[in-house]
Amino acid sequence: LKCAIQGLNSSLWMIRNSSLMLYSTMMERIFGVNRTRDCDSKKNRMSSSVFFAKFPGMRAFLLQSFEESLRGGRSPTIGRTKLFALLNLLTRFLPPVQSATSDGTIVHAFLPYVFACAGSADIRIRLLAARSLTCLLQPACLPTLALRILILVTTQLRRSSEARSMSHNRLHGLLLQLLEILRSEYWPKLGTADTALADDANNGILPHQNCSLLQEVDGQLNDLLLLLSADSTNATLCPLLRQTGFACLLAAHPKSRLEAPEILRVARCLLQPELLTPSSPASLDVAATGLLTLIFNLQEGSEYFRSALLSMLDTSSSTLELQRILLGCLLLSLLPTPVQGVGFIRRDRLLWYEEIIFTLDTLLAPAPAALSSLPQTSGGASRQVGTLIDQLSRILMRQGRPDTTTAYYASLALAVFAVSSGSELVHSDSLVRVVLSYSADREKALTPAILPSHLSPLLVLEAVQFCRHSRKDGDFSSCDNLFRRLAVHLDPCCRTETKTHTVALAAASNALLANADSILDCQSSELLALFFALLSLIVSDAEDEIRFLTARVLRNLLEACRFPVNLPRDPLPITLLPHFIDFLLQHWSRSAVSSLLEWLYKAVVEMWIQSPEGSAVRLFVPESTGLSIGPADLSRQVRRALTEWTAAVPDKNRVEWLAPQIGSFVRRLRQHSSDYESVVSSDGRAAADIASDFEYFSDFLQCCSSQSWTDKRSLV
Repeated sequence: LKCAIQGLNSSLWMIRNSSLMLYSTMMERIFGVNRTRDCDSKKNRMSSSVFFAKFPGMRAFLLQSFEESLRGGRSPTIGRTKLFALLNLLTRFLPPVQSATSDGTIVHAFLPYVFACAGSADIRIRLLAARSLTCLLQPACLPTLALRILILVTTQLRRSSEARSMSHNRLHGLLLQLLEILRSEYWPKLGTADTALADDANNGILPHQNCSLLQEVDGQLNDLLLLLSADSTNATLCPLLRQTGFACLLAAHPKSRLEAPEILRVARCLLQPELLTPSSPASLDVAATGLLTLIFNLQEGSEYFRSALLSMLDTSSSTLELQRILLGCLLLSLLPTPVQGVGFIRRDRLLWYEEIIFTLDTLLAPAPAALSSLPQTSGGASRQVGTLIDQLSRILMRQGRPDTTTAYYASLALAVFAVSSGSELVHSDSLVRVVLSYSADREKALTPAILPSHLSPLLVLEAVQFCRHSRKDGDFSSCDNLFRRLAVHLDPCCRTETKTHTVALAAASNALLANADSILDCQSSELLALFFALLSLIVSDAEDEIRFLTARVLRNLLEACRFPVNLPRDPLPITLLPHFIDFLLQHWSRSAVSSLLEWLYKAVVEMWIQSPEGSAVRLFVPESTGLSIGPADLSRQVRRALTEWTAAVPDKNRVEWLAPQIGSFVRRLRQHSSDYESVVSSDGRAAADIASDFEYFSDFLQCCSSQSWTDKRSLV
């Protein structure tokens, strides 16, 4: 190992290359093969006392090597590779957790060299020095060291750029070391109340000295926030240094002592348009990290939380990228189980804008499904909700580019407010007049009338408005447009996006379940189209999450309509299919029969036989799976339901009416079977066989119509 480290300082490339390979091999022999993907895992590290006991001569050698390497640390020299190897070795040590051990004494001599690396001109050396620092410190020393670093940094930031005694590199290196300390697993959590800290100290969980230190650190962090957002600091500090400072604040997540006006002043400073210029790409990363810091500093239950977000949205009107972050954080606070800063602060490096957006998208992926089960807030919406809805509507109207995530977040936030805020929200003009008129204008330009995917949450708004007005007015004549729009968005042949299907299911659930009693009296063909679109989702090869969510919605609808069904809360889609078909035939009789045959014809012919090879939409789940609903299964379910429907009521006219309907269906199916004779499902049956089965059923109906009703029931 000594030979490898010494060779890294050679002026010959061949020796440096061989030394690097030898160094890598020796690290693997000493610390073992990486047991996890994370090389910093405890499984890939060793106690410093054990290391120096195995290699007694390494301590003096490493100290001497640090001394030699740091002589040229301020200029780009070849010796920096040696310094990198030395720091990397220190990162493999386990922190000296127990104060009674000798580990802390053994590695204490390395601390001055690690601190000296904070001023290196190479950012990689500064990053590695920060990671190695926490491997040399006892946990009890972390608050004291963090406070000292904060005092050093804030003292320098208060001075003018000419009066500072530290370079930007050293300031950045100190902030990186502070960031690693705050991210350490041994760092006591901030963000609790002062009384809670005092209780912990009284109970012996925290020493009284550490309790006061944490409070001092908390105050210094608030000072750092103000200094990083000051106008004078913006003009003199490089973006990377400010971003690292904000990352420290985000990792600490302190209890904010700033009042609402001060928080908003900081936000306006971060959102200045002149600072977010293409000439400074890192400025967007700085603003994004700073906004996350401010949002997580705000107390979510406080009165000014939403008003602060509202002011930030208004200030960031010229920057869609930052509005996207603000709206995403707003949605996280509105969901039933809001996600705190965990998804952002536990990272091995600084957060860039793209990483923040990716994390937000991941955290908000379940949001559309949550719309189906959001509880209503007791007492109505807060005072700021109406103003916030108006602001979100204006954001939605300003979107000039199609398919923007910012518009999706805005419309999703409106949908969450509409579902969870109760009847008080109905009186907001922006909720209905502005948004729904916008969606109507968009639909006029589309054929068929389908909302773009990023505006699909607007369906929930219209559904909620329909629920609250139809119950009061008892008028279903104006609901056809809503049923038609929902049917189009739920049809797997029209829309294939999972996100659109999930949002449309939430809208259908709100529209149908809230008016279950009134819906039974509605004879609209558009309502039946909506029901069969839901059935299409169940028998389609959509994602399992969509199929199970659809089955849950239909099961809840059967229960709300008091239809006898013995199924669990989350039934298998294949078990729900026969019950829902029976429900349709029982309440809509002949209209449901005609729609059912038309739906089966469309399923068997247009979606199955005529579906082009490689199409994105296939109707049936393969029958080899455990939840198969193939063409043969579907046709048997329809024949069974029609047979029971004819036998349910002693009405000869019903049989005589159904026979020609079946005959027409068989003729159309045979015509298409002859046109596509070579097309046969690999897992099911040919269309000709299905037509033959229904032809036997037609003969059965003819036989029933020629006999007495008693003989017919016995025949069934």
